[in-house]
Amino acid sequence: MRVLLPKIQKPAAEHVDVIASLQESWTPQPQHLRPKSFPTPFAQSEMMAHVLGLLKLESGGRPEDVTRVNPDLQQSYERWELMLLGITLGELNIETVDLRQPTYDNFGRMLGDLREECRFMTLIRDLRTAGPRGTALLVGGTDPECLFWCSPRIPTYWNTLKTRISGHALAPDARALLAEWRAVLQRNSAWNLESGPVWQKALHVALDGTALTNSTSKLSRDSGFLGPVLLEVPRRQEQGEREHLALYLPVLSKGWGARFQDLLFLKPIERRPGVVTLEDTATQRVIARIAKSIGAARGETASSDPASAVSSERYEFLAGVGSIDVDTGTAVHQGQMHWLEDHAGQPGYRSLVVAPLLESASRSLRRAVTDADVRAFPTLFPDALRLVLGPQAETSEDEVRVQLSRHVTSRRAAGIALPQTGLPPEAWKPNAALPNILAIPGNNGAPSAGLVEQYGPTDTPQSVGEIRALGLTLWLFYLGECEIRADRGLIVWSADEGQELFGAVRSPDGQGTSLEVWPHGLRLANEPSERARARDKRATLQRFLVTWQRKGQGEDSDPRVLGERIGAIAALTFVQWVMGGDSTELPPFGPFTRRVPELFALNESCALPMFVDDYARE
Repeated sequence: MRVLLPKIQKPAAEHVDVIASLQESWTPQPQHLRPKSFPTPFAQSEMMAHVLGLLKLESGGRPEDVTRVNPDLQQSYERWELMLLGITLGELNIETVDLRQPTYDNFGRMLGDLREECRFMTLIRDLRTAGPRGTALLVGGTDPECLFWCSPRIPTYWNTLKTRISGHALAPDARALLAEWRAVLQRNSAWNLESGPVWQKALHVALDGTALTNSTSKLSRDSGFLGPVLLEVPRRQEQGEREHLALYLPVLSKGWGARFQDLLFLKPIERRPGVVTLEDTATQRVIARIAKSIGAARGETASSDPASAVSSERYEFLAGVGSIDVDTGTAVHQGQMHWLEDHAGQPGYRSLVVAPLLESASRSLRRAVTDADVRAFPTLFPDALRLVLGPQAETSEDEVRVQLSRHVTSRRAAGIALPQTGLPPEAWKPNAALPNILAIPGNNGAPSAGLVEQYGPTDTPQSVGEIRALGLTLWLFYLGECEIRADRGLIVWSADEGQELFGAVRSPDGQGTSLEVWPHGLRLANEPSERARARDKRATLQRFLVTWQRKGQGEDSDPRVLGERIGAIAALTFVQWVMGGDSTELPPFGPFTRRVPELFALNESCALPMFVDDYARE
């Protein structure tokens, strides 16, 4: 028996086009969404992504209040913006969890397998509000596509958070910080409003009207980082549309860049693998702990499962490599030694922290990572790296690391980072611009001593006067009012009861030397009366100027030439200070001057020549 089946007709070509166009243009309306039907956080993030997709890019293009249209819908742009500003203002904190850990049982493993890129989920908590189990209240989480999604079980919480955020005095600063953070993404081709993820569209709307004044000021001076958080960005290469980056989120913290620089004056010690403590050498107190590789510890557990061995390496950086915990209630003891570099046979911060973090980043990013990478894309790296290698730490190739005097470190201006580098004499040529920080070579490879004339941003420079203080001692010696005490390595003002002006003193560990201005010499170098006294001796000052202007010519590696250059920099800086910054009013004249046998030894291989004015001694 034959069975006749109905013939299935293929839809006409025009019908196929209509169906395709409907599928491309159709989006569910807010009133049709039923959040209670979706049990997982990934569904909540999908709904937030849909809500953010309703945003318009024109100025002020916010969507209609979808929670008013659909009271059951917890995901809304307003709450997204509250979480964004809440994290930036420090009102909310984030916590990264591994869904494949036993704590989260089979359900967590299922979620981790469902979306491999979301295995490490970042939860958002309000530390000022207690949750139902005594922990900080869980208010949402992060997702690569929408950045933030909201918890559906706390409908009354958002009005409280809105009150805190809307009345926050630093809200404009937070928006300016976010604008700088966005600028870093734009510079690195990781930003595209047309083809990028919806979180970039939402951030664009949130920052509507926020002007970018300086692309690195707040990000380097007044920002700490939280994270990292895995986010979608437009692919920077040709293949595909999107890629994932582990980015750090900015948190407004006034002066954090400068406070972090203080930590580099503490001795780094690795007492247990993976954790470096920064300790006060005077009290042996631990001021900060830096975890070099939290992700590696988590990865070790995950790598016990052969199937997850690759994932553990891939997500090592995302899991929180390079976190820093600072005891903010403890005053940092400012020592003389700068512990960034290795010295005296002891590893410094760069060896114990920077190098391992760069290595971890290289494994996670699947490519070699250098200092230049950190400077170019600082939001990919934690504070422990980007505040050392980032834009505020950029120096010219000629500059070297320096250790600072007690005077500079103990009187640091609030909110302004201490200098880290200075120009060595071999990098300075006669008649070139005078440096603000002069690096004096140390003994036997010890760190260079830094003489600081001024430092800090150009709009608020911090005047110190150490270089002109050395120039003042050369000037007083030129007048016959100073003498060298070779037994103690000092220059003293014999005309004023033997007051100590300048000298080489031992560092606390007894290894290196730090050329240092004594308080009396620094006070004289800042007194208007001493400045006026030098101007009154105009003819003598002219001979002093011409004497030092002619010094420092020759081979860069010659110790005699280096000593002359150090003296020339100090003397010319002093003359500029005396003349109010314009030494052209004082044409060099004369050269009736005499070199004396005495030398002021800066170290075993470098010494300053000393000159006297015969006219002044008559």
